[in-house]
Amino acid sequence: MANPFCKNIGGKRQLIRELSSRVPSEFGTYHEKLVGGGALFFWLQSQNRITKAILTDTNSRLIRTYLAVRDDVESVIAGVRKMKTDSDSFYATRAQVPDDGTDVDVACWYILINRAGYNGLYRENKKGMCNVPYGTPKDKLIDDAAFRASSLALQGVEIRCEDFAATEPSAGDFCYLDPP
Repeated sequence: MANPFCKNIGGKRQLIRELSSRVPSEFGTYHEKLVGGGALFFWLQSQNRITKAILTDTNSRLIRTYLAVRDDVESVIAGVRKMKTDSDSFYATRAQVPDDGTDVDVACWYILINRAGYNGLYRENKKGMCNVPYGTPKDKLIDDAAFRASSLALQGVEIRCEDFAATEPSAGDFCYLDPP
């Protein structure tokens, strides 16, 4: 079963039972605006309740991470395995601006920040630089099987970097919107 591969402040993993009770029994396209960790998406996908999905967020680094996990999970796994989680390495990585790299480069950067940064927090200053402090990283930055399961769950899913209001759901669609 696929689970969220990144931790986000305000994640809904612990509220799945409550959220799932409010999901319509049938729906067309599933839209998750401000996807973050995507807890409800991954749960619905594991229940085979989604036939078509569109996931969106305004955080381009998060969206590029989703794209890399979906499209090239093996390169993401290999790249993250090479990363170090000590404080000096974390701050050196955080100081980089990964946006000119490939989606895999951005994903590796984002996963390290997410897993070794303070409490799964992701925050940028006005210059677009990440300013999350070093946290308590997990022993293992990446669980290969979990990332592969997430990649499978994302196959065929449309993933976009856009504002929550950019795409209007059609009649019969289900839109989950969880603003920060």
